[in-house]
Amino acid sequence: MQALNLTVEDRDIIDKGAWLNDKILVAVNKIAAEHFHSTPCQTSLLAHDAGDFRSVRRGLQVLYATDYWVAAACDDDEVLVMANSLRDSTSPLVGKQLKQLYHHCVDANGK
Repeated sequence: MQALNLTVEDRDIIDKGAWLNDKILVAVNKIAAEHFHSTPCQTSLLAHDAGDFRSVRRGLQVLYATDYWVAAACDDDEVLVMANSLRDSTSPLVGKQLKQLYHHCVDANGK
């Protein structure tokens, strides 16, 4: 837990199945990047401010979507998206993050 900068309180949140905070998602992204031997993930906190994600060609990233999380993966030219909600996984906020992360997959029309 220390290597992931998580506390006992964070473990309790996970054990109870409560809403995962940004710190826990940073740890999830770190574990995923190490497991898939991909580029280190960027913090989900970038979705909360005017910052932008750095474009990457491959990897897995958990993204913030207002009140739910979305997992997105890219392997060169294919982007896969999975939401933990029945809501539209490509909300404007998620779309913005996907376009920043996987900019090389965006066409001339911005799609």
